[in-house]
Amino acid sequence: MKQKYLILNWKSKVTYDTALNLLDAVKTMADANAKIVVCPPYPILKDAIEWFKGTDIEVGVQDVSALPVGAHTGEVSAELLASMGVKYAIIGHSEVRARHKLKNADVKEKILAAQKAGLIAILCIGEDEKAYKTNKTNAVLKKQLEECIDERVAGETLVVAYEPIWAIGTGHAATPIVASDVIAHIKCITDDMYPFVVVPVIYGGSIKANNIADFIRVANIDGALVGGASVDPDEVLKILGVIEKKS
Repeated sequence: MKQKYLILNWKSKVTYDTALNLLDAVKTMADANAKIVVCPPYPILKDAIEWFKGTDIEVGVQDVSALPVGAHTGEVSAELLASMGVKYAIIGHSEVRARHKLKNADVKEKILAAQKAGLIAILCIGEDEKAYKTNKTNAVLKKQLEECIDERVAGETLVVAYEPIWAIGTGHAATPIVASDVIAHIKCITDDMYPFVVVPVIYGGSIKANNIADFIRVANIDGALVGGASVDPDEVLKILGVIEKKS
């Protein structure tokens, strides 16, 4: 059975010291039957890459610039990240979209830059509470996918993360059945876009140890993108234990 993803988005929830302790904790999970990707803040990247050298744990980033290496103050290029040993890039997370007022076209440019540099793009899509309550989830996600992906985006180096905006950091996750149905809809779209490639689709949004089993046991979900709980080693270990059983 294909390994399921466990992507840990540490956000900005760590200090340098707590980050090093977390790296130690995650490294003990290196032999797990899951595809683990750790996405720390930029200053921790070099440590994370060194920590996990010789293991199957990969390192990702929480965002990436659409701009190439050059005179772009404040930007971090995909080329720089790839040259360090970064393998994955979370792109289009709703918190980043909102903070930087990103449009889908901006997200697409980031994906293209990441893939050009050799990074695997983790495209985040999701509906807000209004769309959810008015039964417009599928329409919103279809629009996001069509506007974030075109023929230049390689399906072989793409992961889609469904994160309903109303569930992120709120403690209110979508029900597993709803998440499974939505992800089935997403997979129908990606299957049409990439008829010869299987694009993994994972779920994120208030994932914790006490609800991960409900999500992983249902059909269609290829893993989890974990936010707040990802900086609690005990939570991560419990979540991983559930994912391993389903991989």
